[in-house]
Amino acid sequence: MSRKNQLRVGGYRRRAVVAVQVATMCVAIIAFAALSVDVSVMYNAKGELQRTADSAAMAAASRLATDNKTEARNAAREYTEANDVLGLSVTLAEDGGDVQFYRAVLTGSGSYEFHTDGAANAVKVTVRTASSQEGALPLYFAAVFGRHSTNLAASATAMLIPRDIAIVADLSASHNDDSELRHLHLAQTNLFDVWAAIPPGAGKGGILNGADPPPPGEPTGADDQPGTGSGGPSTDGGDPYVGGSGSGPRWGWMTGWGEEIVFDENATGPIPDVDGASVYDPSSDDGLAYIRKGYDTTDPDIIQNLIEAGYTAQERAVILSGANDSTFEWYVAGQDEAGSDIWKKDYSVGKTHWRSRAKVMLGLAGWESGMVDEYGNPDAKYSGMPGDPGDSRYVLLDAYELAQTVAYPFAGGSWDNYIDYMQSNSAMTREWSASYPDRFGDSGLKRRYGIKTFMNYMLEKQPRHAETDLLANTPHQPMQSVKDAVGHLVDTVHELDSEDQLSLEIYDTRGRHKVDLRDRDGDYYEVSSVLSAMQAGHHEVWTNMGAGILRAREELSSVRARPSARKVMILLTDGYANVSSEYGNGGDYSGGPVYARNEAALAAGEGIQIYAVSVGAFADTDLMDEIAETGGGEHFHADGSIEEYSSDLDEIFRHLGGARPVALVE
Repeated sequence: MSRKNQLRVGGYRRRAVVAVQVATMCVAIIAFAALSVDVSVMYNAKGELQRTADSAAMAAASRLATDNKTEARNAAREYTEANDVLGLSVTLAEDGGDVQFYRAVLTGSGSYEFHTDGAANAVKVTVRTASSQEGALPLYFAAVFGRHSTNLAASATAMLIPRDIAIVADLSASHNDDSELRHLHLAQTNLFDVWAAIPPGAGKGGILNGADPPPPGEPTGADDQPGTGSGGPSTDGGDPYVGGSGSGPRWGWMTGWGEEIVFDENATGPIPDVDGASVYDPSSDDGLAYIRKGYDTTDPDIIQNLIEAGYTAQERAVILSGANDSTFEWYVAGQDEAGSDIWKKDYSVGKTHWRSRAKVMLGLAGWESGMVDEYGNPDAKYSGMPGDPGDSRYVLLDAYELAQTVAYPFAGGSWDNYIDYMQSNSAMTREWSASYPDRFGDSGLKRRYGIKTFMNYMLEKQPRHAETDLLANTPHQPMQSVKDAVGHLVDTVHELDSEDQLSLEIYDTRGRHKVDLRDRDGDYYEVSSVLSAMQAGHHEVWTNMGAGILRAREELSSVRARPSARKVMILLTDGYANVSSEYGNGGDYSGGPVYARNEAALAAGEGIQIYAVSVGAFADTDLMDEIAETGGGEHFHADGSIEEYSSDLDEIFRHLGGARPVALVE
């Protein structure tokens, strides 16, 4: 009995000990639960603080592209206050101490050092729970131990990443199309401005801006080809254009600009989706002379000029007649083996007669016909020769009889080529059709000679710098707008005092590297100055976009490129890629885009971001969309009139100059 009771007492004692242990463990478990819950709260809060600090720092750093610290602080505050931390509204210290600015400098090891002097390109933002409107971060179970809240903080540093930027400019010949008469009925052309930008001294033969004495007769037009007195084409001057401010050179009797070209937004366009048209009528333009091969010329101003130049009625009849323009059998004065004067066949003369008489009618050459002597009597050298010198078969404008010729003013082209050009179909004379969707010319311009059409001839047929170098200094469009826009990009990057580098690549039928990557100290402005000295079709005329991208890839991976810099390509065009390999031939409109897309994919694979910029109504915007998407960039398009797309390009390039990439560095 006694033993049994003893056992029972011992069992009670063991249960009591266990109860004490359980109670103690419950306290520990509660403590651990409190710790785990509050640690979890603090961990989540820390994560949300860090995300808030990251976004605030990124937003603030992006405002430093304009070196505006006030905007940067405001952006940091805005992004901080837009993000709650576990339901608490946080903000930044009013004294601005939570936003610090630095100048990040790249070291030789590829890391950054942060300095407090110099233009800021980095910002550090610190976000604290203590700055919340509700106070410090509340704790829960920790209150059991007397800890009711805690203060947490997170910091982030973001900076403007330096860029290596390759500007890839389209220098194919189409970059002068908007100044040409091919777009006469699409938008306002600026062909007069192109002419006015050429120095008057380019008017060979002395026809500059002087004024001739009043002619003995009255030419029918107010500012058309003036009389020049007797003796053939004058070297004393020509009548200046009085209908506008400024003017360019004159050539022969092509001395007046004539009627102004006006695009009327309210006129009916040549096709339904054109909301305007030119009201210009070539047939009524006093500045243009109508001369048709194989037909007699009846232009009263040409006739008056020939009279005032002293040509006889018989000579004028030959000059104005188109009867023999296509005849290739001619007789010229010569001698037989015995030395007697005879008429000899000369098959080469007929090939020059048409062009020779056109030159005489335009005042580009004088004709020493030999039909009469200085007294108006038959020339003695024709006396006693077989046949009648008055017979039209024997009266011709032999190229060897031209005198006082006005020299062709440029290295490429010729008066003969210009004369033939005006007799043929060209982009200038082709009106819109499904076959020529990019042509808005006027068929009435065909066979009309004057300064307008001569300027158009140079832009369309002789655009290369080696042919017509003075075009580089003219505002031909859209080339001039591209030059201006690139200049503004360079200005923007220079003003930012950034760590960016710029290079210049161009493409026509080939891709060409023009300016090495260079920083601010290396003179950004060489990029814009080199481009400004060039012209549409400077080297060649086709559009090898793929080779342009290739040249940019090469430069952005050269020894001049920096491993830590963001690689950016700005690709510009106004037309269609039409060369399918690096050294391919032009005119491949199916293979050209494929080559460009392939090169863009290779660039993207090398980490190069591509921004595409297209200008004008005839740019391949679909291809530019694809290239920008492939390169992880954007496509910007400028369209409308010259004034409109010029303004758009300025805005686009200023934006690209200031759109510096931002990244977290700490």
